Amino acid sequence: MSRVPTSKHDVHLWWSTVGEVEGTSGAARGPSVAFRRAKAWAACSSVVSAYGPRGRVVRVPGGRPTVTGVDLELSFAYAGPIVVIAVTRGRPIGIDVEPLSGRVDDSLARHALAAPELEAFERLHPSLRRDALLRAWVRKEAVLKAAGVGLQIEPTRVETGVGRLTGEPVVVPGAGSFRLVDLGIEGFAGALAAGGTAPVRIRWPCAPPVTADTAPLADAVRGSRGRSSRRPLLSA
Repeated sequence: MSRVPTSKHDVHLWWSTVGEVEGTSGAARGPSVAFRRAKAWAACSSVVSAYGPRGRVVRVPGGRPTVTGVDLELSFAYAGPIVVIAVTRGRPIGIDVEPLSGRVDDSLARHALAAPELEAFERLHPSLRRDALLRAWVRKEAVLKAAGVGLQIEPTRVETGVGRLTGEPVVVPGAGSFRLVDLGIEGFAGALAAGGTAPVRIRWPCAPPVTADTAPLADAVRGSRGRSSRRPLLSA
């Protein structure tokens, strides 16, 4: 059993792939959005049960997933073949990922970026704009997930920046302040947001008991801690 985060500063990150959650040797070709979402929920259930046998994930329409049976806050995101899950306690969290190889409509900048961000974005060399826009977008998604409001608040009202993070908390109108961390995910833009102004420490949990559902997740954690030759997909 994995140890529940002991501090609101600590956030545990897990990852898997659609194929691994399915229990096959590789991801299905061209899985539908519904299929990937179902597998993402299955991964969340596996992770939560690793912290306590009574742990359950409850789907809340239009809001953050709720965990019962164990003291955890949870957020997850899936993009392409990967599922990324964050857990902590004592503060709301949000996580988002997007593949850097994806197509990006230039109009997203006008719909997503606040005026100062748009000015900074337009000063970038055109070759840098796509990745910068994707990274800004996942930051906003992560913060709005943590706030529990999703896109009910216009992304243009939340400033997260298009360059390096300043380290200052991000303010969501009507929802307070949030800490934001960029995640180093090979081939993906990723961000994690946590409620309040307390710092965030990214940690890898102890591997859960190996079962048919949790074995791929356990392997990922072992690999990230140097106990396996497998190269971790996600690093903080």
